[in-house]
Amino acid sequence: MPKDRTNRLRWWQAVLIVIASSVAMALTPLTPAAHGAGTASTDASFTSRMTTRWTPFKDSVGRTWAARSASLGSLHYSSLLVGRDIARTEEDELYAVNAFGVTGYRLAVPRNGAYDVTLRMAEDFYNAAGKRVFDVEAEGSPVAQGIDIFAAVGKAAAHDVSFRVQVDDGVLDLRFVARKDLPLVSAIEVTSTDPAARAALPDTDLIPLPDTSIYHQPIADAPKAWNSDVLMERLRLDIGGMPAAVNAYNYNASIYRATPTTPRVTIEFDDCQKKGYVPHGLFDQGEYFVDVPIPDDARAATGTDAQLSIFEPATDRLWEFWQFKRTPTGGWSACWGGRVDDLSASDGRFPVPFGASASGLLMTGGVIGIAEAARGEINHAIYLTVKEASTLVSYPANRTDGTSLDPAYLREGQRLRLDPALDVTTLGLSPLGEAIARAAQKYGFIVADRGGTVGVATQSGRAVEARTGMNPWDVLLGGPAHSVLEKFPWDKVEAIAVDYGKPTQE
Repeated sequence: MPKDRTNRLRWWQAVLIVIASSVAMALTPLTPAAHGAGTASTDASFTSRMTTRWTPFKDSVGRTWAARSASLGSLHYSSLLVGRDIARTEEDELYAVNAFGVTGYRLAVPRNGAYDVTLRMAEDFYNAAGKRVFDVEAEGSPVAQGIDIFAAVGKAAAHDVSFRVQVDDGVLDLRFVARKDLPLVSAIEVTSTDPAARAALPDTDLIPLPDTSIYHQPIADAPKAWNSDVLMERLRLDIGGMPAAVNAYNYNASIYRATPTTPRVTIEFDDCQKKGYVPHGLFDQGEYFVDVPIPDDARAATGTDAQLSIFEPATDRLWEFWQFKRTPTGGWSACWGGRVDDLSASDGRFPVPFGASASGLLMTGGVIGIAEAARGEINHAIYLTVKEASTLVSYPANRTDGTSLDPAYLREGQRLRLDPALDVTTLGLSPLGEAIARAAQKYGFIVADRGGTVGVATQSGRAVEARTGMNPWDVLLGGPAHSVLEKFPWDKVEAIAVDYGKPTQE
C-alpha cells in the first residue's frame, strides 16, 4: 500500500476513534476522569478503593487497593489482560483483571452526603464497538448510559467513568444494567471531600452480643468429637450432590431496629401447632407478646417459617417471632417467639422454651448480615440448618426438634469447624463463600434448626428492597445462591465435642 494512503488510513482511524469516544460520552451523563490510577483528590476525607483481583496491591503512587469482595456482584472474572501493556495508563495491574457479568456494588459510607465514584475498566475480549454496552444506576437513578469501552478507547486500553452520587441511607448502591453482553469493571474508587466523612464507618453487627456469647467463642482449639467422622459422613450424605444452601431469599431472618417512635403493639397468639391453650409467658409473667415495637411496614422473612426479629437499642431487648404475619383486622400474630432482656450481656440463648429457633438459640446472632457480607468479614459463629438431628441436645442449645435416635446424626447445639490450617484462598470459592469459610475456621457453625436442606441463613433483604427497589443479595451473592458454597470443602469439616464450652454450673 502506498505510504500516503497508509497515512490517510491511520488519520481516518484516529478520527473515527475520537468520534466514537465523543458519541459514547454524549450518551453518558457523567464527568470524564483522567485515565489510570492516581486521579482521586488528594484531600479526600473518605476513600474506598477496590480492585477485582483476589489480593490487594499498591499502585505506583503507593495507594492500596483492596481485594475484591462480595460487595461487587459478580462470580466471573477474567485475566486476559494480565501481562499485557494497557494503553492510556501506567497502572497496567489495575486494569489487567476484570469482573464481568457485574450486577451491582454496595458500599457502606460513614455519613450521608455526596460521594465521587470512578469506575475503571478495560475491554479485554471484543475487537469492535457495540459488542459490550451497559448502563449504570446509582441510588436508583441513571448516572451512566450506553457505556461502550471499545467505542470509547479501543481494546486493552484504560477507560474511566466518573460521577457524583448523593447517598441518603448510609449505603452507596450501584446497579449495572446490561444492554449488550455483560457489564465489566476492573476497579471501583469512591471518595468524599466532606470533612464529616472522616467519621468511622457504621457498626456492622446486627445485634450487640458480648464477646462472651456463644456466637463469639473461638473454637480453633476445641476438642474434636470422638465420632466426628461418622457425624460428618452423615451430614455430607444429607447435603448430597448439590451445594449446601445459602438462604438469602427465604427461610432467613427479617431484622428491624426499633426507635422511640416505633408503634408498640400486642402480638396475637396464632395456635398453628394446635396446642389448644395459650402458653404461659406470652401475655402473663414475661409478657413476651405484649408491648412489642413493630414498624408499620414490617415484613417477615419469606417462607413458611416467616421469621421476624426486632432489636430495640434503647431498652437493650431483642424479640424473635416464628410464623409472624398480619391479621385480617390489621394487627400482627405469631405462632411462637420470645424476648431476650439485657441483650448486650446475653449468652445468645432464649429462656426455655421461647425463641424462634427449634434449639432456643438466637437466630439473629448467627445469620450472615447484609453489611458484613459486603465487608467480607463475619465475626461470629454461623447458624446452620440440617435436614435431621438427634433427639439429644448439646450445649448451647436448650431444646431441639430433632427426631432421630441414630447416633450418626448431629445434635442441635453441636458445633462444626473447618480445618483452621486450610488456606481458603486456594479453594476457588466466591468472595462470600470465602468469608463463610474463614468464619467457619475461627467460630464454626452451630447446628440450630432443621429444614429441607443443609444450609446457612442470612439477614433478609426484604426491608432494603422495599426501600430501594433492589434486594442487596442480588449483588452480594454475585450469581445464583447455590454457587456460593459450590466448592466448600465439607470433607475438611469436623464436629466438635458435645457440650463444648458448657459452664460447669449448668
